[in-house]
Amino acid sequence: MQGDSVLVAGFKPGRDPVQQVQSNARWLAQLLSQRTGKDLPVRGAHSVSGLARGKDVAVWRASALPWVLSPRALRKFLQHEPHRISSEDLEVARDCLSHYVRAWEGREP
Repeated sequence: MQGDSVLVAGFKPGRDPVQQVQSNARWLAQLLSQRTGKDLPVRGAHSVSGLARGKDVAVWRASALPWVLSPRALRKFLQHEPHRISSEDLEVARDCLSHYVRAWEGREP
């Protein structure tokens, strides 16, 4: 991690993973809003194996940027993240995504 970028082996990848996660989070928030009529908070996360914990982690966690974490750190971050939606809204979001995935899987190739 450097500033608002992710470096892989010291180099910036061809596709910016932060931008990709932000785009996916916006898409998911829009899908949930359209299908549920609720504006539910969506936080993007990018899991990178072998990522060393650096000083920038606290800055990234507090910012609006997606989390960029090792797979092991993701669980800890989620455990310490405050609840942002009610149990009822979580159930609505889960049902929405379940229906979406089933509809997508049923499509003809």
